[in-house]
Amino acid sequence: MTKVYKTPLLISHNTLAQLEEPMKYALRFIAQVQVRGRDQNVGVFEVFEADPPAQKQAKLETKPIFEAALFHYYQGAVEKAKSRLNQCLQKNPSDGVAQIYLQRCA
Repeated sequence: MTKVYKTPLLISHNTLAQLEEPMKYALRFIAQVQVRGRDQNVGVFEVFEADPPAQKQAKLETKPIFEAALFHYYQGAVEKAKSRLNQCLQKNPSDGVAQIYLQRCA
């Protein structure tokens, strides 16, 4: 999955739930994926704690917009998702995951 989303570290919602203080880390929801051998989808989160400081800050600042975009995307509201993704990319043009989702909306 890291190759698909071009990010160095992804964790599942199960791993997130096992962290003692999950809000202490810089992370954001990335996708719901079907994992082989599982009946239910698995939530996947990007951990960007180790990103360069400027990139980490940009992702933190755009996190609410980005996650709203993904909410709309998974609800099938593609135009709303595109609008939020464009907002996110205006503030953080190097956000590779936002770029991927914008391409998926096209």
